[in-house]
Amino acid sequence: MGIQTNKAGLLAWWPLLLAPAVVVLVLLTRDTPAGAVIRTHDAGPLPPLLPLLAGGVALVGAVWRRSPLLWLCAALGLLFFLREASLPGTDKHLPGIKKGVYVGLGLLVVWAVVWRERLGPWVRRPGVFPLAVSMWVMYGLSQAIARGALKFVSDLTDASGQKLRTPMEECCETAGHLLLLGLVVWVWVCVSRRAGAAPSAEPAGEGTGAQQKSSGDAGLPGASPARAGTH
Repeated sequence: MGIQTNKAGLLAWWPLLLAPAVVVLVLLTRDTPAGAVIRTHDAGPLPPLLPLLAGGVALVGAVWRRSPLLWLCAALGLLFFLREASLPGTDKHLPGIKKGVYVGLGLLVVWAVVWRERLGPWVRRPGVFPLAVSMWVMYGLSQAIARGALKFVSDLTDASGQKLRTPMEECCETAGHLLLLGLVVWVWVCVSRRAGAAPSAEPAGEGTGAQQKSSGDAGLPGASPARAGTH
């Protein structure tokens, strides 16, 4: 039983494999037509639309399910959308948006710390924490590649000598956006139905030990009327 539980726990971390998978995908397709599409996808609407979609779904879910975790995901999706969005008719990002995103991320961290007790029951649900960690690993990898911290990746080139640094960075960011969307869908559809509607409530079926003991004692044939009536 313990071995099966450990295997299930390890399998929940499969999204971490997406980080090396993205790097390998860009490498294997670098001199193919598919690689050309992958390398230029950042010029299309996909990068800004993915975080916008994730943020929109999270916002609806936060209101519908009253989930504090989905409120944070909605804010995060909005931040990444603003970071990816370009000025109309240009490929330039919004002025000062990079610094604004860093400030926004800092505020989200403070928000999460303040809400840590309310977030606990949601984050501890199966699959939520691995998805969240994998998402941040992917975003971290994209920034490490962008800043040249991973030289063995940043210096790779295709057959024409063009560096793959920017395509890999953008692909990692897109994968991070997909993981954010996946996290939102998982929390809303698969988790929140079992977690209960109230934001601060414990997930259904997870009462305190004292409550469970009291309920069990009340149902015993030998329980006294006074004890059985105390709830």
